[in-house]
Amino acid sequence: MPVVEAARDAQVLDRLTIITTDLFPALISQIRAGKVAATIYQRPHTQGKLAFRVLQEFLVYGRYPGFRVTLAPHLIMLGNLDFFLEKQASAGASARAAVAADDMPSNFNHNNYD
Repeated sequence: MPVVEAARDAQVLDRLTIITTDLFPALISQIRAGKVAATIYQRPHTQGKLAFRVLQEFLVYGRYPGFRVTLAPHLIMLGNLDFFLEKQASAGASARAAVAADDMPSNFNHNNYD
């Protein structure tokens, strides 16, 4: 938000294309107003869960992934903002856990650590 505010104060906001990271209420209004073109939502809960699983496998079993562990971020723009917010709001705690699990590699088990 400090960058958006500084661009507004310098009267150059309308000449910039601003892409941010994360998603929070103040940023939502800036996307809706067209001041921010997009935000890269990095799914912090899913990132943490995946990192914890990799760390647990290493500490408990001495195994590390035989593949590169990556997680594609979501790109949220005005066109998909409402869909994303509705999906987040409709997901309860158990639904969020199921969605986060779906983000994990499908074969994330001991056999992948050879």
